[in-house]
Amino acid sequence: MSGAYRQVRFLVLGQAITETWRVCFFGGLIAGSLLAAILRGGPNFTLGYGNLAAVLPLALLVPTLFAGGILIGFGSRWAEAVLRDTV
Repeated sequence: MSGAYRQVRFLVLGQAITETWRVCFFGGLIAGSLLAAILRGGPNFTLGYGNLAAVLPLALLVPTLFAGGILIGFGSRWAEAVLRDTV
């Protein structure tokens, strides 16, 4: 997903896109999410985050999700660099 976001960012900034399929993937994800929200009667905005919200209070939930996002982004960029060096 971070690679798709990066390609969309390139598109928005007018830079060269190296992987068009990632832009299509990103668009499909957004379109599918919107379609699912429409089919269930509209978006439902809550602060709940499933079972994790039942275990952690909001003051711990937000930093936990933020740290998890940072780690996922770092890991995906690291994996991309490793794959690029081995191919």
